Amino acid sequence: MSLAYCTQCGRPLPAQATLSPAGFVQCPACGQKNTEIPPSPKTEPAPFTHVMFSRLVGVAKPQTPDEPTLPSEVVAAGHARVSREVIGQTIVYRTRVTTFFGWFWLIFTTVHCFFMFYGLSRGQVRMNHQLIDHASVFHYLFMALFYIPFFLVGFSLAWGHYRLLLEANQLSVRWRCFPGVGWTWKLATGDDVRVRLEYRGASSNSTPLKAIVVSSQQQEINFGNFIREDVKRFLAAAIHDYYGDPVTKEDPAVKG
Repeated sequence: MSLAYCTQCGRPLPAQATLSPAGFVQCPACGQKNTEIPPSPKTEPAPFTHVMFSRLVGVAKPQTPDEPTLPSEVVAAGHARVSREVIGQTIVYRTRVTTFFGWFWLIFTTVHCFFMFYGLSRGQVRMNHQLIDHASVFHYLFMALFYIPFFLVGFSLAWGHYRLLLEANQLSVRWRCFPGVGWTWKLATGDDVRVRLEYRGASSNSTPLKAIVVSSQQQEINFGNFIREDVKRFLAAAIHDYYGDPVTKEDPAVKG
């Protein structure tokens, strides 16, 4: 059903409003006498698939990139959860990833693993629908291998750490949950380095999490989805402070 709107306050007029014998329709909200009924704006309903997808992912509006910056003296003062080391022209930042969910996952996995090994030793565990009366070394080894991925997830969210190495021609980001276990990202940097916080697919309790996204020379890396928000913003601002504002083709320095 379409509605007509008051020309004074913009509120809807009574349903199926028609001009009175005196030639006007009075708005019940402001009392304005409308001498003609303005046509109602035509609006297209949102596609059903778009509405359902927005409800599923829990995001009604697309998130816009955030480019946090801080004064150089604030960056130099550091952050309580970030260590800073200056080696000549190179700066190294270190921080840890500690989440409540990570500790919960780690504790739950540890308790579950303990009871499963205890049950295996007592002959109370089934494997492939068969009760293991007398467990062998193979059974203990198989169960230990089964739990390794779960412990890695827990340690990565409760005890993981990042190391950022800022150099003039390269940015290196190393994430580790154990010595030698993790990932390393490297990005060749020029005079067009851009740093921002942007959604890259990670979420926590249906809440989208932004990652630190760094791009240069048509390449891009992103990391730090589960880092604390204040630490994440500080690291992004620190990277921006080191490399400066990106230089575009329109800048006078490039034209000269």
